[in-house]
Parts: sequence; C-alpha cells; structure tokens
Amino acid sequence: MGLALLFPLLLVLNLEMSPTLAGLALIPTTLPMVFVAPLAGRWVDRAGGRAPLVTGFAVLLVATVILAWSVHANSYLPLLPGLLLYGIGLALILTANDPVSLDTVPETDHGQASGVSATAEQFGGAVGIAGLFLIFHASYISWLQSKIASGPLPSMTPQQAAQFKNEIFAAVSTGLRPKAFGSSIEH
Repeated sequence: MGLALLFPLLLVLNLEMSPTLAGLALIPTTLPMVFVAPLAGRWVDRAGGRAPLVTGFAVLLVATVILAWSVHANSYLPLLPGLLLYGIGLALILTANDPVSLDTVPETDHGQASGVSATAEQFGGAVGIAGLFLIFHASYISWLQSKIASGPLPSMTPQQAAQFKNEIFAAVSTGLRPKAFGSSIEH
C-alpha cells in the first residue's frame, strides 16, 4: 500500500514524468491483478490459503528487492519487472486474505472477522505508508543536504540564499515540479 503512494512521487520526481504518464506507468501493477486474482481464487478453493499467501508474500519480497535495486535508475524499463511482480504478489495476497480470515471462525462470526481483517489491513497499510514516507523523506533530505554541501550553494550571496530558501518553501507547499524548480535563481 505504501508503494502505491510513493511510486507516483518517485516517477514524477526521479524520472520527471508528468502525473498522467506516471499513472499510466503504474498500470503494470494493476493489470496482473485482473488475470492473477481469479487464478488465485481457484488456488485458494483447491488448496487453502496458506500456499497462496506464502507465495504472494515471497513474490512481494522479490518485487521489493528488484524495485529497491532499480529505483535509482534513470529510466522506467528497470522498474517494470518489479512493478509486474508487485501486482502479482498483491493479487495473490488480497485474494487469499479474506477467505483465510473467514475460514478460521464460525460462520456466525464472519461479519466480525471480516471487519477485524479489513481494519487490520487498513491499519497495516497506514503504518506502511507512514514508514515508507519517513524513509523516503529522510533519504530525500539527506540527498538534498549533501547536494547543497557539495554544490555551488555555499558561495551564494545572502540574497540568493534567501531567494533559494523561499523557493524551497514554495515548492514544499505547492508540490515540486522538477523542470520548473530553480529556474529563477541566478548563479
């Protein structure tokens, strides 16, 4: 769930895609769900939920490793295998999760079990999003500080530094547009 929030930002900021193109670039995460979910449902019906869940989490782990390895690439193509695997793993997990949680309780408690399962899923997603954003934000701030320390910024005049600071605050409050950022700062 956290990747669904952060990957559009990474595509827009790192690869300088437009928001529309970034949305289209994420189709490989959703397209496998259309095809894998029905197959996963039949697998759950035939074998139970353990194997699909374990496989789904293993596929998500592999996808995470591939995406972490390729996120610093300056092109979209290295991300594609990780995005496809992410969609496959998520389809397996989301398809198997509800039946597994419902099969473990009596039928009279299915409503409560479904509510607890959905709440846990949403809570886990919120914690995951917060954690990933914390990592993303900390790494971005660290990168920005290293660029400022190693770049021409230390030799800026006080007026240029104030203008740069104001543009950073404006960008943070309205959103970064990489192609337009810093175009008015004189070096």
